[in-house]
Amino acid sequence: MIRDNSRNIIKNKELVHESLKKIRGVKTLSHLETPHFLNPSEDLISEMNVVEHVWTIGDRFYKLADEYYGSPQHWWVIARFNSMPTEAHVKIGDVVLIPTSLELLMPIYNLQGEA
Repeated sequence: MIRDNSRNIIKNKELVHESLKKIRGVKTLSHLETPHFLNPSEDLISEMNVVEHVWTIGDRFYKLADEYYGSPQHWWVIARFNSMPTEAHVKIGDVVLIPTSLELLMPIYNLQGEA
């Protein structure tokens, strides 16, 4: 994924993962380092067009991304913008804010021209 290009690959040396390495038949486990996102400033948020969506049964971030961005690929932008990393963090009746313009978030979320 393009949004992962700037993240380092880390070799996991934790002993707790020894059994996982055996199951997978590998000598090392590698993963991407945790991303560090900036949050949009209050000024930037005030410039954005944001749609309010009331969370209902069957809602998913990827479905909202597909509806508003034309692709499910940017589901995490909606999740991150609302500080709700997964659907488990949203309750029925919660208002989810959907920024309609990815262009303003590109430099903050390091989207690198994906919009």
